[in-house]
Amino acid sequence: MCVDMEGSIPKGSTEKTEGCPHRGATLCFVLPARKEDKDRMITKELLKLPVSELVPYENNPRVISPEAVNACAESMRQCTALDPIEVDENNVILSGHTRRLALMQLHVDTADVVRYTGLTEEQKQKYRILANKTGEMTGWDFSKLEQELAEVDFGDFDFNFDSEAPDDIFDDSTDLRSEYDEPHDDKLICPCCGHIDLKAKFKKFEGVAGDEQNGEG
Repeated sequence: MCVDMEGSIPKGSTEKTEGCPHRGATLCFVLPARKEDKDRMITKELLKLPVSELVPYENNPRVISPEAVNACAESMRQCTALDPIEVDENNVILSGHTRRLALMQLHVDTADVVRYTGLTEEQKQKYRILANKTGEMTGWDFSKLEQELAEVDFGDFDFNFDSEAPDDIFDDSTDLRSEYDEPHDDKLICPCCGHIDLKAKFKKFEGVAGDEQNGEG
């Protein structure tokens, strides 16, 4: 019997209870398609594959730095490889190029993989972009992050959290809540240089024309 990792079937999916064709799969169910694609079913399976059989997407728009691979590999050393690599029916990677390189760096031969069958080429392209882009839209609650970091030990490896935080975020004398919980929804973008900042930080210019517009945005 093929079920998901929680032992239940995702809402709207069709359970496959016998005759599963996916050898080695530990998860297998049919995902519901959009109304306009009723005849096309999307299946999802969790299995183990040799890292050598995972195919990088040739037009991957993400630039993967050595620092990112090193950090991913260190995460795997400390926590194991918890996040499966996602591929299509041809084992071409949808999400997980950095994880693949980290596994290779660690000389790991087998990877946990989620394989999707039935996606259109457009859906694959969208997912490769959005799986990365949506992550960029999140941020840190630095006061909570400080508490979490105080309770764990990453050893000698520097995951570079300090570079993402305000200069004095890890100074115990700083009142984090009063200084960083201000609203950030009232922003403007400079039409000249594209700079984005709080509305209150923009100066008001009136009657500026010609070469005078080439000043700071």
